[in-house]
Formats: sequence, C-alpha cells, structure tokens
Amino acid sequence: MDVLDIFPTPVGIHNLSRKLTREEIAVLNDARDNTYPNGGGNLTTVNTYILEIDELLDLKNLLTKYVNDYFKQVFNPNTEMELYITQSWLNINDNGTGHHPHKHPNSLLSCVYYIESYDGDQITFLNPNNNFLGNISVSSDNPSRWCSYDLNIPALKNHLLIFPSELCHMVPKRPNTQNGTRVSLSFNTWFKGEISKMKNLSYLKSSHQIT
Repeated sequence: MDVLDIFPTPVGIHNLSRKLTREEIAVLNDARDNTYPNGGGNLTTVNTYILEIDELLDLKNLLTKYVNDYFKQVFNPNTEMELYITQSWLNINDNGTGHHPHKHPNSLLSCVYYIESYDGDQITFLNPNNNFLGNISVSSDNPSRWCSYDLNIPALKNHLLIFPSELCHMVPKRPNTQNGTRVSLSFNTWFKGEISKMKNLSYLKSSHQIT
C-alpha cells in the first residue's frame, strides 16, 4: 500500500557559505560572559539582540538572506514582503544540560545557527500531528514516522536550521561523555511589507519598509 505524506512541515537546513571570522568569534565569546540559566540547565545570553552588534552585521545580512530564500521557496508570496530578524541570542549547553520543550511566540520563522557542535549533538522536534486520530492512543513498540512523538535532527556546526516558530522543539540532555560545549545562535523573525490581500479580509501592512 502507498501511504502519502500530505501537509508536511518544512524545515530548512543550510550550510553557511563561509565560516565565522576571528572578529565575529571574539564578539560572540564576549557575549558568552554574561548569561543566565534557562529551562533545562543551559545558559542564555542576557543580550537578546546579539545580531545588532556592529561586528556581526555581515553575518546578520547573510542569515537574513537565507531566511528569505526559505520563505520564498516555501510560501512563494504574491505580495511585496520579506522577513527581518527581531531578537537574537546565544544558547550554551555544557554536558548534563538540555533545553526544555518550547515554541517561539510573536515570531513567524525561528532559526538556529550552530557555532559549536560535536558528534551526537542534536535538536528534537515534537510531532504536532502524532495524535491525528484525535483522543485515541495507539500503543506501538516501533511507531512509524507519522505516529512518532518526536524527530531528532543532528546539530551540525556552521549550519543554519529554519522552522516555523510554532513548531515545538527541545534540546536533549547532553551526556557527560560528550565533547566540547554546544553553542548556538537563535533568532526570531517578523515580516515587513504587505501580507495577504485586502479582498481576503486578512490584509496586514507592516510599518517597516522594504529597503
């Protein structure tokens, strides 16, 4: 029997076209000195506008380009609109720490760029459709991909992950045998320009102008 995948959730993965410069690495390392503990034991930077630092402007522009490439490929909008980065911050995971399941409210697409990661590091997405039979719970020792509770994707250094902000995700607890420290740059996005059409009664126009 053929079983079709309909209405899948698009998750973008992109290997950046360049590595971080020494200047960018120095700025990011400075930001790591001022953090607070988050859910799961990981650390998050107090500065939640990391990409507004002058030395990171080129990186911000590159990440913005990739986000809009994904947006145009997936949504193919028929209005003049594009996404821009709002808040951005670093997450630091040493061994024995993870990150609790969460979503990113007040954002359209959310992204994670892996600055430092090692074999075994991953991000876990929770399946929003695993209960598509409603209130019925079916026991299985080997659930199919349609019914699995979650999906793990490797966290690859210098790769950017793009996903809908409403998609619940988490970071599994790192084992004490893991190498190094996992460091990621996360950011949210919003739109500027026009979205939808007036005749659809869902029209919105952002005060931010497209440059």
